Amino acid sequence: MTEVVFAQLCKNVSSVEEASSKVLDLYGTTSSETPKNISSTDFINLFYSVTESGDTTFNMNLDKESLENCKTYLNLAEGWYEKDVVTLFQVAERVPLEYGRMMGLGTECFDTCSLMKLRSELLELEDLCQVCNNKSVICCSLSLDDLVEVLNDGGVSSNREKPSDSVLAITTAPDGSTSITSGSTMLLTGDKLAFSILITNPSNKVTDVELKLHFNILNSE
Repeated sequence: MTEVVFAQLCKNVSSVEEASSKVLDLYGTTSSETPKNISSTDFINLFYSVTESGDTTFNMNLDKESLENCKTYLNLAEGWYEKDVVTLFQVAERVPLEYGRMMGLGTECFDTCSLMKLRSELLELEDLCQVCNNKSVICCSLSLDDLVEVLNDGGVSSNREKPSDSVLAITTAPDGSTSITSGSTMLLTGDKLAFSILITNPSNKVTDVELKLHFNILNSE
């Protein structure tokens, strides 16, 4: 008997495009590929800081408590190492070096004023906490619900709970800021996550540079 197709569902999805940026992978341990450890609670409070109001979209609100998390985990001025490099990553030095490599030049061949301007703009990235206060810098993001669902689909365990299906424990600090006190059911120890910063440049002589900060969820037992 001939097989009969009795239904077909059609759905348009976004096209997948090849990355056109030079990726610099940043890790939290000297000269290795070990992601920086962060608990699920700290991760959620930092990157999804209004989850307690029912909004699971990416939102670095950075109230007093989240700002402390940000300084701990996103400070580019210290604590990050490029893959296979033993010295601390310095964005204002490393990115111009990469641009020079792309152009076949040393940074000493750059126009002095343009190099100073470039480095001063890059130095702003050392304070990612301040940069992220500007919501317009966020190009794209997953909601926490979507992130948990993707991890469940691709992970060894599928026991993560989406925030929309959970009752969250919330505390309020004396200054009025709120935080989630337990997020260990949403993200599990061993989940690998990355935060990306894309540095674009109008010059057609260089490609964009993407910084990827790698994190590993590590919950206390």
